[in-house]
Amino acid sequence: NGNLINWSSFNLETTTSILNNQKTSPSLAIYPNPATETIQVGTPEGSIPIKLTIYTSDNKLVQEMDSDLGAPINVKELPSGLYIIKVQTTMRTYSGMLMKH
Repeated sequence: NGNLINWSSFNLETTTSILNNQKTSPSLAIYPNPATETIQVGTPEGSIPIKLTIYTSDNKLVQEMDSDLGAPINVKELPSGLYIIKVQTTMRTYSGMLMKH
C-alpha cells in the first residue's frame, strides 16, 4: 500500500512540533550541561533571540524571560531533573534539553 507511514522516522520533538505548529530544532547550545548554578545558551548565528522558556520534563512552565543570551541564566533554584529549554527567535524556535544537578 502506498499510504504506509514509516513511524520509525518520527520522534517526540518532531511530532510535538507538528502538533504545536511550530518550527523547532535541536541545534540549541546549552552549557555547561549538566549544570548546577548557571547556564549559557546559544542559538545558530544570525538568530535574534526574543524569549527563553524553561519547562519541566512533563511540560510545566517553570521560568520565562526576555532573552538576553549574553548573560548567564540562573538555574540554581531549580530542583534536580531534566528540563526543556526553548528559545524563540525572529526566525524560529530552538529547543534543547538540560540536566540540572
